[in-house]
Amino acid sequence: MKNLTKMGLLFLAGFSFAAQSGTIFVTKTSADSGDDVSRTFYQDDMLRIDSNGQQDNSSMIYDVQANVFYMIDHDEKSYTRIDKASMKKLVVILKNSKQRMKEQLASMPKEQQAMMSGMMGGMYSKDKPKSIYKLVKTSKSDKVLGIDCQQVDSFKNGKKHSELCIASLDDLPNGNEMFKAFAGMTKMLSDFMKEMPMADEDSINANATFKQLNGFPIIDKETKNGRVTSISKLFSVKEVKLDASKFEVPQGYRKEDFEKQFSF
Repeated sequence: MKNLTKMGLLFLAGFSFAAQSGTIFVTKTSADSGDDVSRTFYQDDMLRIDSNGQQDNSSMIYDVQANVFYMIDHDEKSYTRIDKASMKKLVVILKNSKQRMKEQLASMPKEQQAMMSGMMGGMYSKDKPKSIYKLVKTSKSDKVLGIDCQQVDSFKNGKKHSELCIASLDDLPNGNEMFKAFAGMTKMLSDFMKEMPMADEDSINANATFKQLNGFPIIDKETKNGRVTSISKLFSVKEVKLDASKFEVPQGYRKEDFEKQFSF
C-alpha cells in the first residue's frame, strides 16, 4: 500500500476554501529510494493526483459521483478505466489463475513444489496468518502550514511502521464532507482487495485506519526497525479555479483493458 500521507493528502485536496473553487497542493516525500513530488487537485467532486518520482510519471483521476478511477501512464501515453464491474471481472480472472497454479504445483515433485512456493513468496499459502494493526495516540503534536496535527503511531504485528500527524476535520473547510467522499473511495478499494487471492493487507486495512483516525495525516514518517525510512509532508496549498480538462484523460492516450493486463 502507498503510505497513508499520500492517501490523506489526496483527501485534503478536497478542502476547497471557497464554493466552486478548486485546490492544488504539493506533497514532498524524502525516502531511502529517492525523493518524490506529488501534486493533487480537487474541484466539484473530482480528484486528481500526479506523481513525479524517479520511477513514476503517472496520474490518478477519481470521479466521486461515478465511483470510477482512471490510472494514467504518461510515459506510455496510456490509461486504464477502473470501476466495480471491471474489478469483479479481475477477481474472477485471478481466482481462476490461482486454481490453475495450485493444480500445476500439485503435479510437481515435492522438492519442486517447495522451490516454486518460495519463489512466489507464499502468495498461495492456505494458512497465512492475518496481520494485526493498531493505532496508538501520543501526546506529541506538530503544525504544517498553520494546520495543527496530533501524532498517532501505527503498529503492524506489534512493530511500529509509521508515525502519522493527524489534522482534525473541523479545522478545515468542508472537511467532514470530503471525509465522506474519501471514505467511499477507500472502501471501494478495500472491498476489492478483500476479494483478491493475493490481497495486500495494508491496502485492505487503509479504509479501517481512516475511519479510526477520523482525520487525515499531513505528515507521515514510515519506519523500519526503529529507523525512519521516508517522510511525506504537505508542502503547499493553493486555491484556484481549475479547468474541467484537468480531470480528463489527455487526448490521444491509448486505452488499456484492465482485466487483460492480469490475464495469464
